Amino acid sequence: MSTVTDVIRDSLGAREYGFVLVGNKSDCRDDERQVSWAEGHRLAASFRIRCSFIETSAKKGDNVNRIFPQLGRDVLKLRWLMQQHREQTEKPAAVDQTANRLPVKRPPRWKTWTRPWFHRRSVGRKASVA
Repeated sequence: MSTVTDVIRDSLGAREYGFVLVGNKSDCRDDERQVSWAEGHRLAASFRIRCSFIETSAKKGDNVNRIFPQLGRDVLKLRWLMQQHREQTEKPAAVDQTANRLPVKRPPRWKTWTRPWFHRRSVGRKASVA
């Protein structure tokens, strides 16, 4: 079994894929089985990648129609998780960049230029009206 996991890890490399391990002949009795359900499940978990395990029976047609929808769900979930991871890693970098670029908050220049003028004018009116 370790050779199977090595071949799969080597072929996938660092890439992320949806992966479904399918066990066939689920219609056989327990004493006729080559691999038990628990062994198949453990093997799927041992790949260190997101891998589902489904048992099927080609003879009876059990779970055959579940393979591709399960693979599709796994791919979409993996894509969503990768997007979330990407956003989390980019978010602190974006915050750091904007923090470095933001200037110190100052009042707009037109307010500093016009305030003394308007203040003087209103003081002058009060004096002339009174």
